[in-house]
Amino acid sequence: MWAVCGCVQTIRYTGDGQITDTTSREAVVRVPEYSINLGTFPLNDNFQREFNLGALNLFSRTAISVVVRFNDRSSWHSYGKSGAELAQFYSDRGCRNLDILNSRVAYQVIDEPGNQIMKSDKLLKDCLWSQSQMGGGTNRISVVDANCSPVEIPPADKLKLKFSYEGDTNLSYNAELLVICHSK
Repeated sequence: MWAVCGCVQTIRYTGDGQITDTTSREAVVRVPEYSINLGTFPLNDNFQREFNLGALNLFSRTAISVVVRFNDRSSWHSYGKSGAELAQFYSDRGCRNLDILNSRVAYQVIDEPGNQIMKSDKLLKDCLWSQSQMGGGTNRISVVDANCSPVEIPPADKLKLKFSYEGDTNLSYNAELLVICHSK
């Protein structure tokens, strides 16, 4: 007979923001994860800030992703890549068009000596968008640069995140800036 037990681990995080255990389960498999919420910023305005992430030795091998997340009552789709018939289908159902967005997200994660661990500089519409319904007609939208996430970070590094965002008046919400830490 096999027994499955969950171990409680106390995480010591000394960087900016608030860390939360966001571990999930997929069937019987435990998927360990921590999310660091670095605060909110308006999507319709420019935002630039540097964050101290400290040493993110949360797992024996830790990988991180930088995520911009916001809630919207509409779904978002790229009309231009869909063809006229599918674009009309999206439009008729109140979906918003990703192609109109001009906002840009740029960031780099660097270690204490100044070595670059990861870097992204993209239009928000060119990032990977995932959407999930939360109830009440609200969608939670998470945006990540799939080309550089997740990235394994070296152990014992004191990391900094340099983040900038160029706003877009087509977006009138506040977004959360998150660093998601996974076991690699």
